[in-house]
Amino acid sequence: MFRLLFILLMFAGASAHAGNLTGAQKDSVFELIQSRVQSTNTQQVNFTLLRKIKGLAKPIEQKGKIYHVSPNNLRYELVQEKSWVMVMKNQEVYIKDGDSKVQKRGKMMSKASDFIVSAVNGDLMKSEDFKSTASTNDGLVQAQFTPVNKKILNHVSLVKVHFNADHDVKEFVIIQPNGNSVQFSFSNLKRNQDISDSLFVLK
Repeated sequence: MFRLLFILLMFAGASAHAGNLTGAQKDSVFELIQSRVQSTNTQQVNFTLLRKIKGLAKPIEQKGKIYHVSPNNLRYELVQEKSWVMVMKNQEVYIKDGDSKVQKRGKMMSKASDFIVSAVNGDLMKSEDFKSTASTNDGLVQAQFTPVNKKILNHVSLVKVHFNADHDVKEFVIIQPNGNSVQFSFSNLKRNQDISDSLFVLK
């Protein structure tokens, strides 16, 4: 998903006012995304996570980092007093919570990891589990993804992606059916740099 802005801004540059991308433009975006996915082998990005929960006066803030090596190696870590790390390697998911023992997780957590990989890979737009729209406003792009898969709808009602002027994702927002939301704000994105295999091994 982090690579999506560059592609969409190619269309945004043709119009300085707000408007939706046409079906033909979206099809071209999908083709360009796949081309760029194939040329991106690794990605790493810092993020700030805000959890907005009904009944809480302030959102819960956490910071972390995502590492991804194509096609299916993912490390998602929260940096806090007690660390929390999830690693997906070859479709198997492992979690380490602080100093506790590493735990292997099942199919549900694997689905969550696949969702993150799809976001990192930029191919959420072609997923059959979502229908998508994209619009431009003063050269900036916002994409929205609505689940059509009933199982996903139990957990996610809408995904919003906001892009900044530097051709990167600024925010990735997941809105839940109960009104709670999870917002990722990304920074310091690096592509095609070496990532140690040791990051995908939890001990």
